[in-house]
Amino acid sequence: MGLGGSLTPDLCVGDVALLESAIATWQPDRSELKGDRALIDKLQARLGQSGRRVKGVTCDRLVNIAAEKRQLAEKYGASVVEMEGYGVLEYAQEHEIACAIVRVISDDCFHDLPDANGAISPEGTLRSLPLAWRMMRQPLAALRLMRGSLQGLKVLEQVTAQLFANEVFGGKENIE
Repeated sequence: MGLGGSLTPDLCVGDVALLESAIATWQPDRSELKGDRALIDKLQARLGQSGRRVKGVTCDRLVNIAAEKRQLAEKYGASVVEMEGYGVLEYAQEHEIACAIVRVISDDCFHDLPDANGAISPEGTLRSLPLAWRMMRQPLAALRLMRGSLQGLKVLEQVTAQLFANEVFGGKENIE
């Protein structure tokens, strides 16, 4: 579970996406890994109309240019861009673990974001000073990024509570 970016106009900030599959941009053969269908079905039933089934594309960097997002949508036929899904699905399949990816959209495909790639350490943590510098250079884009991230996190919190209610992940229908 986490945040992702929209690659298509039909997914807006705050929308919930269930990744049926993910493609890694660094895979030359473009192999597509699929989530566990039974688990996705259960999540879909719990989320109802608020959860949209989509294909995701996993990138090894933050995609911050709107035109590049639209190119990814066209090239891979995907609706969501994110950074971990392919690796998570790959690990789950190697270890025979049922897995599904839930993403809440935090940025759309129409607006550029600040380039925060240089502000992310190799370990995946944010480096404060480079991030602040990049955000100051593009204040409107930075505001859009912050607003979308906060809205996405709020929805993610609600979705998490909804999915981890006793009826689905406890008692009779325990999913492991």
